[in-house]
Amino acid sequence: MNPLPHPPLRWPQRFLIGLTVLTWGLVTWFCLLSIDSAIERSFVVTVWVATALTVGFWSRRAWFGMLAASAFYGLMWSASALKFQYLEVPAIAPDLYYFFSLDTVKVIAGYPLLAVACLALLGGIPLLLWLAWRSEPSADWSRHPAPRRRWGRRAGVGFGLLILAMSLTPQGVFGTVYGKPMWLAVNDQSFIADFIISFYDTQIQIPPASVAADPAIDWTAASAPDSAAGAVAAADPAPSPDIVAVLEESTFDPNQIVVCRKQPLCQRAMFKPDARTLAHGLLGVHSFGGGTWTAEFSLITGLVHTLFGNAGLYAPYNLAPRVQFSVAKSLRAQGYRVVGLYPTGADFLNGRNAYRNYGFDQLYDGIELGLPHLARDQQVFALFWKLYQQEKQAHPDQPLFFFVLTLHQHGPHMTALRKLPAPYNRALFLHRLGKKKDLDDWLNLNLANYLQRNAESDVAMGDLEKRLLDRKQPTLLLHFGDHQPSFDGAMMVLDKALPADWGEHPQWATYYLLKSNIANAPRFHYPTLNLAYLGGLLMQAAGIPPNAYYTANRRLRERCDGRYEECADPRWLPSYHDYIFRQLKVLGEE
Repeated sequence: MNPLPHPPLRWPQRFLIGLTVLTWGLVTWFCLLSIDSAIERSFVVTVWVATALTVGFWSRRAWFGMLAASAFYGLMWSASALKFQYLEVPAIAPDLYYFFSLDTVKVIAGYPLLAVACLALLGGIPLLLWLAWRSEPSADWSRHPAPRRRWGRRAGVGFGLLILAMSLTPQGVFGTVYGKPMWLAVNDQSFIADFIISFYDTQIQIPPASVAADPAIDWTAASAPDSAAGAVAAADPAPSPDIVAVLEESTFDPNQIVVCRKQPLCQRAMFKPDARTLAHGLLGVHSFGGGTWTAEFSLITGLVHTLFGNAGLYAPYNLAPRVQFSVAKSLRAQGYRVVGLYPTGADFLNGRNAYRNYGFDQLYDGIELGLPHLARDQQVFALFWKLYQQEKQAHPDQPLFFFVLTLHQHGPHMTALRKLPAPYNRALFLHRLGKKKDLDDWLNLNLANYLQRNAESDVAMGDLEKRLLDRKQPTLLLHFGDHQPSFDGAMMVLDKALPADWGEHPQWATYYLLKSNIANAPRFHYPTLNLAYLGGLLMQAAGIPPNAYYTANRRLRERCDGRYEECADPRWLPSYHDYIFRQLKVLGEE
């Protein structure tokens, strides 16, 4: 159908041409030259040109088509760049769901420059396109017969759409672009490519039914309290204890590294059990070098993000709105006040929305409350204690669950040795074999940085433990590592001291430790525990009655002795997945 004819305004054609050339130049300079990957640059150019062809043939206005394509991808780049500037993550597809809300308007209104930029983009681009449309008359094809004009125009539009389809299909000519790790996608500046591929990457795929599943397994059966894999002495804990859970960023017990074992500088009290310890050991996680938000997701929901492929990496955006069961929801059902503290902005990676969907009453923004960038644990715990006391005063009749995240061990670990305090201001692992070193300079640098920061965290955790547990208020304190630091990939070459049956991912090993000041709290023996079980274990230690989901989660934990993918009986895990996804429907519709 031909567009309605408009008498062109008396704008000279050179205005439109100049405007289009300027826009193409700006988009090329800011959008294309900031992309490091040649394949992603080719991808963006291809979809950009194909869009221009499609719009140009459809409108019979060549310059308008080029300007419209530039404006569209320029707006995409600008929105992502603005979000990256203020929230440190680029725009992705689920933002289209979250953007149109009153909360977003309030956030933007709080940043005058951001508000002006948004208004300029949203108001200026439609005005420019209107001017361009009215300034350029439709192409004069009158010398060609009408059928040829129609078919030529359709062929042009079809060719443009075909190129777009081939480019935007994950199995198409740019299939390699779609294999990009999510952590890279939220940290580089390939804003256009990352936004486009996120439409594919965020599509949730529920694990398919498995022939290995055994429908005879009863997931509703109560577990024996004295199970060999479960509680060693399981008396009921004091009613409604306060629960504090601390996610220690990029933290693992350095004794996991062979060269560190039995070395005095690698010993930390925060990894050692004592009389207050209810459970401790190696923790199996599902990320390495980054992806803290996936560890949050697993602790809170008991779900493993890798079950959903690439979509699982976007859990705070696409999975959180569909979560039906969580630690937070279970505790709130038992009368708990459920809050969290981010050491970053609460909107980082959609945190505020995600925690609301998980069932939290409140997520505190550490930056707004005065925490510095990469705050030390002592600073985070000081803020936590202040907020904890405020919460207890405001809600004196409710037990409290408080989830705290730290950031001190966030990479890089590359501060020069001479700038570190003694004894970390020198290479620590230079056991010489002739002229050969066990660890090279790079690993010595990273390990010294890690151990120095970990020493500070150890002191901070000891102070927090005394503050919480050296009092009469019944309290549980859990802390665990979300993933190992990468050391820019060097961590992968370090020999690890792990159980022989650990599995194929030695880089997925961190730690967990659960303590309590409750005399008769249950104790557990899981030398190796998967993060998917940790939330359920924490609630069991607190005496929280399990719902159907956490009953099944506990049954799998006990049957598989804390393992998940490595469960000795191959029937249990696929049967569990069939039960929670197809009967309990743990992921509802958004």
